[in-house]
Amino acid sequence: MSSIFDDQADFMFRGEQSVGRYNHKQVQLYASLMAEEFKEFFHAVDNEPLQNQVKEAIDLIVVTAGFLHSMG
Repeated sequence: MSSIFDDQADFMFRGEQSVGRYNHKQVQLYASLMAEEFKEFFHAVDNEPLQNQVKEAIDLIVVTAGFLHSMG
């Protein structure tokens, strides 16, 4: 069974992103994606059905995993 962290690392590797070492450019990218996903999540919580709220929460987990991989 794979984990979200393993899946995200595989996705990043296939996209030629670095995993497991600090990459300042990627850190900035994923921090920006996290900010965008937080906005989408809070909008969904206030305005959208439960299914969309869950989708946005998962998106937050995925971009956070990318951020952590980019931090090394």
